[in-house]
Amino acid sequence: MSVEKVTIRGGGKFIYSVSSKLQDWDNGRGPVTYEVAVIETCDENYKPEERRLAMRWHGSGNSGLGFPNSFGHSSWFEVDPQLEISILNGLGLSAKVFSETLSHLSYKPT
Repeated sequence: MSVEKVTIRGGGKFIYSVSSKLQDWDNGRGPVTYEVAVIETCDENYKPEERRLAMRWHGSGNSGLGFPNSFGHSSWFEVDPQLEISILNGLGLSAKVFSETLSHLSYKPT
């Protein structure tokens, strides 16, 4: 569920989907999917700042917004850079996807 603009601090942009998986459990309101992605954060003038790993649960049920969400809009949780490699290791990614993700994360916007 990629979107061009994402709701994060200062605005931002969706860059690359690392992993998106339908969970094999039901919360009583429909199936739940999580996604881990690379996003690009922006400053208050919408100038690109940095790329970060982010994640969220996609919506089901009445609102369809998932979590986190803010003021009626889906949003993304930015992962602390010190945790990025541990999270990527825990996803069981192929070597190709792992490498592509690291390449996206190491890109420095100008």
